[in-house]
Amino acid sequence: MDFSNVQWLDLVNRSLAMISSSMLSKLDEGTSESNYAAVLLPQAVEEVYGSLPLDDISIYSQLPRLADNRQVGSGYQYAYKLPASCASVREVITDGTYDEWQLVKGAILTNSSEVTVRYIPLPSTPDDIPFYARDLISLLLASRLAGPISHNEALANIMAGRYDTLYSKALTLSGQKQNQPDYANTSRWTEDRQ
Repeated sequence: MDFSNVQWLDLVNRSLAMISSSMLSKLDEGTSESNYAAVLLPQAVEEVYGSLPLDDISIYSQLPRLADNRQVGSGYQYAYKLPASCASVREVITDGTYDEWQLVKGAILTNSSEVTVRYIPLPSTPDDIPFYARDLISLLLASRLAGPISHNEALANIMAGRYDTLYSKALTLSGQKQNQPDYANTSRWTEDRQ
């Protein structure tokens, strides 16, 4: 994700407005607001993308097998590299012969000859973010900026409370409440059946 893109500025300014802070004219202007935003924005995006199911934007990808199998020391024969943009894995589909697998350092380790994953990709711009997730990112960022910028822990707690309230609504919108297929007798796995 390239957070130097000017499109991220609107999202950051929205969060700053929530805590009554001065707006930024550019993301790298050197103020304390821009310095904190540069650190906290990527964390907020990754936290929201890692915690919501986001089934409506998930994509399937057949994984490439790594030529260097040094990670396979765990007893698995093959290692498959996850896409660099992967925020979280929603489902792992093996060849049906070997269903066991393990996720280690950005790779799926398994004895399966093929692996396909359904995963949530990180956004390249705010336009790639569903509206409900964009609202969550703004609130989470505002709650994290309130302490160091506004020096107001009560405001930070209010923003965190709003985040928690909106999070439960976002779970429904992002696909968590949809009926999930039963993969018990197949070579599929989803994070929902742990």
